[in-house]
Amino acid sequence: ISTLIFSAIFLIASPALAQQQSFLEADTISVDDATGDINAQGNVLVAFEDERVSGDQLIWIKSEQRILVTGNVVFTQKDGTKSYAMAMELDEAMQRWAITQIKSYMQNDTRLGAAHAARTEATRVELSDATYTACPECEDSDAEPLWQLRAQTIINDEEKQDIIYRNTMLE
Repeated sequence: ISTLIFSAIFLIASPALAQQQSFLEADTISVDDATGDINAQGNVLVAFEDERVSGDQLIWIKSEQRILVTGNVVFTQKDGTKSYAMAMELDEAMQRWAITQIKSYMQNDTRLGAAHAARTEATRVELSDATYTACPECEDSDAEPLWQLRAQTIINDEEKQDIIYRNTMLE
């Protein structure tokens, strides 16, 4: 019941999200009456239209329109790509985000990993200290793939349909 009540508050409190299909679920949700900041603990799930973020804890800083999700973060994008990380920071409209220590599995069975990834514009994602491979994952998920590209920077510009690799090596 508290999730249902909170979902309504969540939509009313954020006009940008009220126009989208969005909600927040968690085992425990609390709202700071003075600031409007929201703290959610346990089995946290935030949905924005076709994208979802889950994790162990969420802190929504209303004055900054910023959401922090930490612990066992899973980010599911509208194309089906699933990314795993320990922390993610995003804006209320899910237009911009940043993720640390990301490992992504895309629909075409390719994989990306990066120390840092960020959506800096609605159609542009930048990854630093990144790897890419189409090699099937080994039985031991910690084992290195047979081959991978390692790049200092990868830029995916969805609007231009360009993927740019900078300072890249084949390993």
